[in-house]
Amino acid sequence: MPRRAHADEPPEGAAAGPDREAAVEPCLRGPDGCQGEVSGRESFGGTGQMIYECAAHMARSWNRELELRRRYPVLPPGDWDPMDAGERWDPE
Repeated sequence: MPRRAHADEPPEGAAAGPDREAAVEPCLRGPDGCQGEVSGRESFGGTGQMIYECAAHMARSWNRELELRRRYPVLPPGDWDPMDAGERWDPE
């Protein structure tokens, strides 16, 4: 079972290893633009769903995830004020 990537750690890519096996599944985003071996990773959303992507698409997905985490951090920016728009940062 592949382990989950931490916030600052990319997925292990398509390399097979002791806790990672090459996938029999096709690349979710392919076949256009596919490069490298297809492997599975858990979804970035934490649902536990396995996502199978080739090395090229996995790298693009990770870069997109990093951009989303940069734009929407867990903690609010220092200059954010809930009184500006009457909104909350967290869902609670």
